Amino acid sequence: MAVCNTPSSTFAAIWIAFLSSIMLFHEPGVPKLESNSVQGCSEVFIVEGPIDYLLLWQWGYPTVATLGSRVKREYIETLQAFSRVYLVPHRDDAGRQMWRECKVAFGNRLRTVLVPEELKDIGDLAEKVAAPVRVFAQLVGEAR
Repeated sequence: MAVCNTPSSTFAAIWIAFLSSIMLFHEPGVPKLESNSVQGCSEVFIVEGPIDYLLLWQWGYPTVATLGSRVKREYIETLQAFSRVYLVPHRDDAGRQMWRECKVAFGNRLRTVLVPEELKDIGDLAEKVAAPVRVFAQLVGEAR
Protein backbone atom coordinates (compact mmCIF):
# COMPACT_ATOMS: atom_id res chain seq x y z
CA MET A 1 0.00 0.00 0.00
CA ALA A 2 1.34 3.44 -0.89
CA VAL A 3 2.05 5.77 2.00
CA CYS A 4 0.05 8.58 0.42
CA ASN A 5 -3.15 6.52 0.68
CA THR A 6 -3.03 5.98 4.43
CA PRO A 7 -5.39 7.93 6.65
CA SER A 8 -2.51 9.12 8.80
CA SER A 9 -0.60 10.57 5.86
CA THR A 10 -3.77 12.22 4.58
CA PHE A 11 -4.28 13.73 8.02
CA ALA A 12 -0.65 14.83 8.09
CA ALA A 13 -0.98 16.54 4.70
CA ILE A 14 -4.14 18.35 5.82
CA TRP A 15 -2.49 19.30 9.12
CA ILE A 16 0.57 20.71 7.37
CA ALA A 17 -1.60 22.66 4.92
CA PHE A 18 -3.65 24.05 7.80
CA LEU A 19 -0.60 25.05 9.79
CA SER A 20 1.05 26.67 6.81
CA SER A 21 -2.00 28.87 6.33
CA ILE A 22 -2.01 30.20 9.90
CA MET A 23 1.56 30.20 11.10
CA LEU A 24 3.83 33.21 11.06
CA PHE A 25 6.60 31.74 8.96
CA HIS A 26 5.14 29.56 6.27
CA GLU A 27 7.52 30.20 3.38
CA PRO A 28 11.20 29.42 3.90
CA GLY A 29 13.13 32.65 4.18
CA VAL A 30 10.07 34.88 3.73
CA PRO A 31 8.50 35.71 7.09
CA LYS A 32 4.99 37.06 6.86
CA LEU A 33 2.54 38.18 9.49
CA GLU A 34 -0.55 36.77 7.89
CA SER A 35 -2.22 35.18 10.88
CA ASN A 36 -5.39 36.96 11.92
CA SER A 37 -4.35 36.37 15.51
CA VAL A 38 -1.50 38.93 15.29
CA GLN A 39 -2.56 41.52 12.73
CA GLY A 40 -2.97 44.92 14.32
CA CYS A 41 -1.59 43.79 17.69
CA SER A 42 1.13 45.54 19.64
CA GLU A 43 1.99 42.38 21.60
CA VAL A 44 2.79 38.89 20.39
CA PHE A 45 3.31 35.51 22.04
CA ILE A 46 6.00 33.23 20.62
CA VAL A 47 5.72 29.47 21.06
CA GLU A 48 7.69 26.57 19.64
CA GLY A 49 5.10 24.15 18.37
CA PRO A 50 1.74 23.86 16.65
CA ILE A 51 -0.18 22.52 19.65
CA ASP A 52 0.99 25.40 21.84
CA TYR A 53 0.09 27.80 19.03
CA LEU A 54 -3.40 26.40 18.60
CA LEU A 55 -4.10 26.45 22.34
CA LEU A 56 -3.02 30.06 22.84
CA TRP A 57 -4.83 31.13 19.68
CA GLN A 58 -7.98 29.41 20.97
CA TRP A 59 -7.54 31.17 24.33
CA GLY A 60 -7.44 34.54 22.55
CA TYR A 61 -3.73 35.39 22.58
CA PRO A 62 -1.99 36.88 19.51
CA THR A 63 0.41 34.02 18.87
CA VAL A 64 3.02 32.86 16.39
CA ALA A 65 4.93 29.58 16.31
CA THR A 66 8.51 29.08 15.24
CA LEU A 67 8.00 25.35 14.60
CA GLY A 68 11.18 24.63 16.51
CA SER A 69 13.26 26.10 19.29
CA ARG A 70 15.26 28.42 17.03
CA VAL A 71 14.08 31.93 16.25
CA LYS A 72 15.79 32.67 12.96
CA ARG A 73 17.21 36.12 12.21
CA GLU A 74 14.55 36.92 9.62
CA TYR A 75 11.85 35.99 12.16
CA ILE A 76 13.42 38.29 14.73
CA GLU A 77 13.49 41.13 12.21
CA THR A 78 9.79 40.63 11.50
CA LEU A 79 8.92 40.45 15.20
CA GLN A 80 10.66 43.77 15.91
CA ALA A 81 7.39 45.46 14.90
CA PHE A 82 5.81 44.44 18.23
CA SER A 83 6.21 46.64 21.30
CA ARG A 84 5.99 43.67 23.68
CA VAL A 85 7.10 40.10 22.98
CA TYR A 86 6.05 37.24 25.25
CA LEU A 87 8.08 34.08 24.95
CA VAL A 88 6.48 30.86 26.15
CA PRO A 89 9.38 28.41 25.89
CA HIS A 90 9.36 24.72 26.65
CA ARG A 91 10.93 23.82 29.97
CA ASP A 92 13.95 22.04 28.53
CA ASP A 93 17.45 22.88 27.29
CA ALA A 94 16.16 23.98 23.89
CA GLY A 95 13.64 26.30 25.54
CA ARG A 96 16.38 27.85 27.68
CA GLN A 97 18.51 28.43 24.58
CA MET A 98 15.51 29.99 22.83
CA TRP A 99 15.07 32.33 25.81
CA ARG A 100 18.73 33.39 25.68
CA GLU A 101 18.49 34.21 21.97
CA CYS A 102 15.24 36.14 22.43
CA LYS A 103 16.64 38.08 25.39
CA VAL A 104 19.47 39.35 23.19
CA ALA A 105 17.13 40.07 20.27
CA PHE A 106 14.28 41.80 22.10
CA GLY A 107 15.92 43.18 25.25
CA ASN A 108 13.53 44.92 27.65
CA ARG A 109 10.54 44.25 25.39
CA LEU A 110 10.77 40.52 26.14
CA ARG A 111 8.61 38.95 28.81
CA THR A 112 8.90 35.26 29.59
CA VAL A 113 5.88 33.19 30.53
CA LEU A 114 6.89 29.91 32.14
CA VAL A 115 4.52 27.05 32.79
CA PRO A 116 4.89 25.47 36.26
CA GLU A 117 8.11 23.48 36.71
CA GLU A 118 6.43 20.07 36.64
CA LEU A 119 5.09 20.77 33.14
CA LYS A 120 6.91 20.97 29.82
CA ASP A 121 4.73 23.29 27.75
CA ILE A 122 1.29 24.78 27.08
CA GLY A 123 0.02 21.39 25.94
CA ASP A 124 0.85 19.94 29.35
CA LEU A 125 -0.80 22.91 31.04
CA ALA A 126 -4.00 22.35 29.06
CA GLU A 127 -3.99 18.62 29.75
CA LYS A 128 -2.92 18.42 33.38
CA VAL A 129 -4.10 21.59 35.13
CA ALA A 130 -7.61 22.48 36.17
CA ALA A 131 -8.73 25.78 34.58
CA PRO A 132 -5.67 26.14 32.28
CA VAL A 133 -6.95 29.37 30.67
CA ARG A 134 -7.19 31.06 34.07
CA VAL A 135 -3.79 29.71 35.14
CA PHE A 136 -2.16 30.93 31.93
CA ALA A 137 -3.74 34.38 32.34
CA GLN A 138 -2.20 34.54 35.84
CA LEU A 139 1.20 33.55 34.45
CA VAL A 140 0.95 36.30 31.83
CA GLY A 141 -0.02 38.81 34.51
CA GLU A 142 3.05 37.84 36.53
CA ALA A 143 5.25 38.24 33.45
CA ARG A 144 4.01 41.78 32.74
